[in-house]
Amino acid sequence: MLVINMKMKKRGQLTVFIVIGIFLLAFLGVVMYFRQETVEQEIPEVVPEYLFPVKQYVDSCLETTAEQGVTVLGAQGGYIYIPERITFDPQSYILFGGIKVPLWYHQGRSRVPNLDVMQNDLERYIAENIDACLADFIVFEQQYDIYPEENRSVEVVITDTAVDVTMTYPMDVKLKSEESTTRITRFNSELFVKLKRMFLLAREMIQAENNQLFFEQITLDLMAAGTDIPFTDVVFECGQKIWYVPEVEEKIKDLLFYNIPKVRVKSTDHEPFEESYARYELLRGYTPQDIMEGNAPQDAPSDAYEYFHFFWDPTVNDYKDLRANFYFQKEWPFFIRVNPSSGQTMKSSWGRGTPQYWLSFLCINAYHFTYDLIFPIHAVVRDDSAFGGKGYAFRFAFPVRINKNEGVSTTFNSEIFENPQTTAGDYCNDRLDKKTIVYATDKKTHEDILDAEITFNCMDFYYCDLGTTDTEFGRNRLAVALPSFCSPPTIEAEHPDYHKSSVTVPPDPSFAEIIMTPLQEMDFRVVKQRLTGPDLQEPEELEEGETAVVYLSTEQLEDYDIFRRYPYDESPEEMQEIKLADDDVKYRLEVLLLSKDNEMIGGFRGNWTVDDADLRGKSTIVFKAIENIPHPSNGDEQIAMIAMLESGAYNEMVMPELS
Repeated sequence: MLVINMKMKKRGQLTVFIVIGIFLLAFLGVVMYFRQETVEQEIPEVVPEYLFPVKQYVDSCLETTAEQGVTVLGAQGGYIYIPERITFDPQSYILFGGIKVPLWYHQGRSRVPNLDVMQNDLERYIAENIDACLADFIVFEQQYDIYPEENRSVEVVITDTAVDVTMTYPMDVKLKSEESTTRITRFNSELFVKLKRMFLLAREMIQAENNQLFFEQITLDLMAAGTDIPFTDVVFECGQKIWYVPEVEEKIKDLLFYNIPKVRVKSTDHEPFEESYARYELLRGYTPQDIMEGNAPQDAPSDAYEYFHFFWDPTVNDYKDLRANFYFQKEWPFFIRVNPSSGQTMKSSWGRGTPQYWLSFLCINAYHFTYDLIFPIHAVVRDDSAFGGKGYAFRFAFPVRINKNEGVSTTFNSEIFENPQTTAGDYCNDRLDKKTIVYATDKKTHEDILDAEITFNCMDFYYCDLGTTDTEFGRNRLAVALPSFCSPPTIEAEHPDYHKSSVTVPPDPSFAEIIMTPLQEMDFRVVKQRLTGPDLQEPEELEEGETAVVYLSTEQLEDYDIFRRYPYDESPEEMQEIKLADDDVKYRLEVLLLSKDNEMIGGFRGNWTVDDADLRGKSTIVFKAIENIPHPSNGDEQIAMIAMLESGAYNEMVMPELS
């Protein structure tokens, strides 16, 4: 029993020692922590009262120089020292009041700075420019002797509400009437500007734009709503409609100039709407059908369109202490390409092949244009409370990209542009180190094609001529170093005897093969067959003054789209022939038969399949059109004729013939 008690006593003593040890360790840890905190905390520098003017003077110069640096940084998209890759590329910035405002995304690359870059730029700017304010302390030459050291350092910390600046600048100072000197080392300034919050809002907006394509959609909506900008339409007017690309470009610029500033950003201090958000959200429940039937509310706010089209929600955070605005200037770089167009001219077509084009019994002008656009938007984030109410603006720019009437994100899964140049064509000169062997191959014979023109295509925006295939080592090919600025690229091949073809190749390919479908050149003419009641008469030539329009397309060949008019007395030579694919192809064929008064009196609509065997030894296509007898004299008869053509009831009897 005694032994047990002794063991228990020893065990209790051991427990006490363990507890004491843990306590001591914890105590030592706390002591060391506070000792470290004390060491790390900056000990305030004591400056004698008679030296206050010097200390305040340097602090004031520090504040003035820092404010100048912050102003420059905000004007130049977060940079004071703009990188050379931006400075020497006029396409990578916009000019605002003579100041370069960088595009935060340019040619597939992010140019968004970070807080470290901004702080470093400010530190460098202050260190390099504060002497202009200090002016060798001449202002104190009658009172003090000041001996500054050459070495000094600046530290900048950007916070949510301020920019804190500390300058270490040792100097010995003494009154001229005294013998003793005093050393002053540190100077401080605090600029009350919400630079960090402004930068974060700007960064969230550029990320949202890349994901949502908000400004691309605004642009397309404005263009579609603009009556002077042709998109897709069928106009029942006589005489071909013609537009000029420079004039259309100017109209687009006008729309952007006047409407982009209307954009308001949710969760910021934007201009108020006429009514509460809830009032506008109620309108979302109404459909176009409701509006057509008169069921929409009659007291809708007058700025409802702006709410639904120009009110942007790019962030989940609260920035109601900041404002955001957007601008477009007509003199900034603006790229436009319209397809189809010839030079600077855009023209409508007659009866271009969609079902609604059959509805005209007068003259038909049909058109469908696609637009490629690239232009910059100038974004400004404002803090009106900054610098004691003077206000502060943080500016940046970003590109709006539209390709074939669709928005294109400025971010890509792979790098699209490595090192593009600014002058058209110059970017083609920067090539990869090794060559790629390019073959153009006949789809039927699998033979190499001689004299095929090879082109480098980057995103349908940049093109570089690479050369033509030539005989080399017993094969027709082209050995060429590809441009390095685009990955992955598309390589295209063209030859007069083949349909234009392309292939997308991986980065830095060793070879590329482009399969090309051969074409057979065919003459063509159009005849008509009268439909009287249920009876279809024998083919006959068109009467004087009658015309036929032929539209031929296929999904099997990219961009195969042929439009011809017959008779073609005054047409260019290339419009007097049709090139069919020497392959098994199903075409979509549409023929409009027009009277001498340009009234629709018949036609053909259906699929036409041509095998390569059908083309052997043939050189002419005879298209056939049904002429409705009697000709339609009113809308109901016109609709009845269209329904007959749509049904395809007579298609087997009026299929084209090859001879």
